[in-house]
Amino acid sequence: MRCPVCGSEIEGKPKRCPQCGNLLPPKKERRCPRCGVRVAEHAKECFMCGTPLDKKPSFLLSIPWADIMLLILLLSLVGLWFFSPFNLPKVST
Repeated sequence: MRCPVCGSEIEGKPKRCPQCGNLLPPKKERRCPRCGVRVAEHAKECFMCGTPLDKKPSFLLSIPWADIMLLILLLSLVGLWFFSPFNLPKVST
């Protein structure tokens, strides 16, 4: 690891650079996007749930399917009510 201020090589995990005394930024933790457990930097999949870590989530998995199905159901019910023969005005002869 290198110090972001002076560029000197740093061994181990000190909180300050031994050369310039600058506070070093904490190393970011890598977490599983599905279960949230901390995983190793080089891991290809989560050891807890098996989710692949190198791939981005599929577009199909990111769509809220339940919301879409509920909307379709509601629109269908409104359409049935609106176009139902029971709601048509009666024509007097």
